[in-house]
Amino acid sequence: MSKVGLKIVTLYNSNRLDIPKTLRQIADSIECGDEGEIAEVGLVLQRKDGSTEVFALGQSDSDRVLVLLEKGKFKVLCAGAE
Repeated sequence: MSKVGLKIVTLYNSNRLDIPKTLRQIADSIECGDEGEIAEVGLVLQRKDGSTEVFALGQSDSDRVLVLLEKGKFKVLCAGAE
């Protein structure tokens, strides 16, 4: 039987359902320099009523956040293929 290569990823120490706490931990990690130097952030919020809000933070703007979110989508899709 062949072994499948697995990558172990450390998750933040919070319940992912606690959105504010998880966002604070990500912000703390950025402030501490654990994430390297961050140039831009794209954030999408979906409310329970189905409405959405998109935020472009840092050096990003409305055009660049679209590219950033596409890069994120590609990374998620590729991770599923590994």
